[in-house]
Amino acid sequence: MGARRLSGSRSWFGATLLVLAVGCALVAFLKISGGEAWISALYVVVGCTALFAWRLFRWPDAWARYFSIGAVLLLACVLNRILFLVDYLLSGPRFGEWPFYTQQPEWALFKGELITILGTMLTVFAWSAFGGLQTSPAQLFRKTDRSSRLLIVLYALSLGGLILGTIYPEAVGALGQLLPTLFGAGLAVSYVIPMQIFRRQPRQLLGVVVASAPFLLAALGTGMKENLIIALLPSAVLAWRVFRNPGLRVGMILLGIYVVGVLTAYVSLYRAEVWQAHVSRSDTEVISDFVGDVQSRGALSVITDGVRQFIKRNNASIHRGWAVSLADEHQFYPDLVFEPLVYVFVPRIFWPEKPRIRQGWEYSGILYGQQYIAWSDSSSAAGLFTSFYLGGGWLAVLVGALGVGVVLAVSTRLCRRLAGTIAASLYVFSILPGMLRMDEEWSVGVLSGPIISAVYVIGLLTIAKGIDSGLFGARRNVPEIT
Repeated sequence: MGARRLSGSRSWFGATLLVLAVGCALVAFLKISGGEAWISALYVVVGCTALFAWRLFRWPDAWARYFSIGAVLLLACVLNRILFLVDYLLSGPRFGEWPFYTQQPEWALFKGELITILGTMLTVFAWSAFGGLQTSPAQLFRKTDRSSRLLIVLYALSLGGLILGTIYPEAVGALGQLLPTLFGAGLAVSYVIPMQIFRRQPRQLLGVVVASAPFLLAALGTGMKENLIIALLPSAVLAWRVFRNPGLRVGMILLGIYVVGVLTAYVSLYRAEVWQAHVSRSDTEVISDFVGDVQSRGALSVITDGVRQFIKRNNASIHRGWAVSLADEHQFYPDLVFEPLVYVFVPRIFWPEKPRIRQGWEYSGILYGQQYIAWSDSSSAAGLFTSFYLGGGWLAVLVGALGVGVVLAVSTRLCRRLAGTIAASLYVFSILPGMLRMDEEWSVGVLSGPIISAVYVIGLLTIAKGIDSGLFGARRNVPEIT
C-alpha cells in the first residue's frame, strides 16, 4: 500500500471546514438572538465537525480507524464535547467562575472552541500529510517467531521500568517521558501477547486482564484518573470485541460509567491525602481509606459524586475561554508559551542554571495572582491550541498546530526507519495516553514529549533485540524484523 494511499484523502479537510463554517454561523445567530441555546449548539457543532472529519478520512484498516494518532485526536474531541454538553445541562454556563474580570466571556468561550477544533483539524492534516498513516497500529499484530519473543522481552522491560519507578521514583522521574512511554508500550504488549498465545476469546480476555493488572496497580499510585482508565482500556477493548450482544454492550457502558465514578472518587481522595497534604502514603493505605469512605457514605453516593466531579472537571472549554479572554482583553504572553522551546533540549548538565519549565504553574500566577503560587504548586491548563493563541494569536495557532502534526508524523517515521515496524507501531501505542489529553498540554510538553518518547522507544527496541539475540541467538530461517 503506497504512501499516497495511506496518507488519507485531502478532500476531508475542505469538506469539514465547510461544515464547521455553517455550524459556527448557526451558533453565532443563536447567540445574537439571545438565550443560552447557543452553548448547547456550540458543543454539538464542534463535536459533529470532529466526527464528520473522522468519518470522511480514509483509514487504512480498522486499527488505524480507532487507535492511530489522528483517529484518537478526533474521537477524543467528539467525546469531550459530549461531556461538555452534559456538564452544561447539569451546571449551566459557569461564567461566574472566571478568575478575573472580562467583558465578553460568552464570545471567549465560543472563540476558544473554534480555535480548538481548527487546531485539532490542522494537526491531523499535517500528521497525515507528512506520512503519519504509513504506520498502522495493526502492524504490531503481525506474528513471527521472533516478534513473539521480542514482545515478551518488551513486556518484561516495561514491568522492570515500572518497578524501578516505584523503588527510585525521583531518579526515574528525572528521565521525563520514560515511565509514560513504558506504561503505554507495556499496555499495548499486554494486549497483543495473549492474542497470540490463546485462540479462544475467553482465554484471550483473561490473559489480557492478568497481563495488564500490573499496570493498573502502578496507575493507582499516580493520582491520575487518566492513567487508571487507560490501564483498563486493553481489557475493555477486547471485552467489547468478545461480547457483541446489544444488551451486554449496554451493560458494559453502564459498568464503564460506574468505574469512572469509582476511579474519580479514588483519585480525589488520593490527591487530598497525598498531594495536598504533602505526605508519603502507600497505595494500600489510600485504598483502605477509600474503602472506609465507601462504607460510611454508601457506594451509590460515592459513585454519583465521582461521576459528577468527572464531568465538571472535564469541561475544559471554560478554561480555554479564560486563555482567550487574557489574550484579547489584557495581553499576549509569548514568553510563557514559546520561550522554553528555545532551551528545552539543552541538558541541565551543560547548563546548571537552566530555568525550570513550569508553564502551568506560571499560568496559575497569571490567573490567580503571584500570592497564589507563592504557597501553591497547582498547575493550570490553558488548552494547547488556545495557549498558542495566548502566545501569539491566530498565526501562532496555525504554526503551532501544523508543527505538532509534523513532529508526530516525523517521530513515527523515525522509529520505523531506525528500529523497524514493531518500534513504529509500539511508538503509536505508547503516546496514545498523551494524545487522549493532548489539548491539556503546554507547548513544551506536546512538542518535546513525542520526540523524547521516540528516542526511548528506539532505545527500548534496541535493548530488547539485543536481549532476544543473546538469549535465543540468530536463526537463519527466521526473517529479520525491518
